[in-house]
Amino acid sequence: MAHEQILPSDDRWYPHATVACVVPRCATGIQLDPFASKPSNANALVDNLEFLMVEEGIEGRSVFNQPAGHVEYGETIADAAIREALEETGWQVKLRAFLGIYVLRIPEPTGHDRVYHRYSFLAEPVAQITNDLDDAIIRALWMDSAALAATSDRHRSPLIMACISDYLSGRRYPLDLIQEFSTGDRP
Repeated sequence: MAHEQILPSDDRWYPHATVACVVPRCATGIQLDPFASKPSNANALVDNLEFLMVEEGIEGRSVFNQPAGHVEYGETIADAAIREALEETGWQVKLRAFLGIYVLRIPEPTGHDRVYHRYSFLAEPVAQITNDLDDAIIRALWMDSAALAATSDRHRSPLIMACISDYLSGRRYPLDLIQEFSTGDRP
């Protein structure tokens, strides 16, 4: 689904609210905890990690991204991240930590930058429950650090490696850092 940034008549700026999940797992047979904030053997962990990624068709080219997408109307940010992971990869995930908010500005000929605010989460893969993926998704796949580096020219944005780097550095915030409120009943 195409999401357009809408500028209201008063010309206030509104960014796109998006979510993404960094979903690591250890290679088969490796007994390390990819969710520990300070792993006991960080080098061994990095050497044996794979990340759940998607290959998607965007504007006529094939690019790699984390499971990511827009927050839908009435949806919480956390629920959007879980939904996007499932829709794009077929994997049910459990959010483990909040990694941060990442801002991407894309210059537009109109002079109004297209701006994305990405709420990024660390998520645990629970189970692959479907192979039915969003239309733009070519495939879901697990990529190690070498594969990510080798395909950097095909990353959808620099946010991919920023989020993974923050994860690898041990950045973790509690999920309740994001607090959502409503002003009451909807009309």
